Amino acid sequence: MNITTRTQGFEMSDAINQFVRRRLNTVLRRFDDDITAVDVYMKDENGPKGGVDKRVIIRVRLRNRQVFAVDTEREDLYAAMELGVKRTKRVIRRQLRKSRRVSRLSLRGRRDGADLTTIVPS
Repeated sequence: MNITTRTQGFEMSDAINQFVRRRLNTVLRRFDDDITAVDVYMKDENGPKGGVDKRVIIRVRLRNRQVFAVDTEREDLYAAMELGVKRTKRVIRRQLRKSRRVSRLSLRGRRDGADLTTIVPS
């Protein structure tokens, strides 16, 4: 899983970068075979004025070529990241379930055996 991080409106510190990578690796580890890349964009909407203005966008590319993004806004960057990671995990799980369900349904339609090879033990 390739993780890319970018910031806008503030400087990326080592602590933020390590936190982001550690959280994503911990939570998304079980989907490692299905994920090709994760891009994380962090932005401070209105600078040092404060308020609910820390935005985290997590974009995930799956092996089945699906791409989706989760957008989260909070007052604290770490809180926005935590919520974004949880929501990303739910979306990945849902997307993988859908794609596996579709694969099973397409195989069920081929029960006639026209395209499937049967191996009989001797």
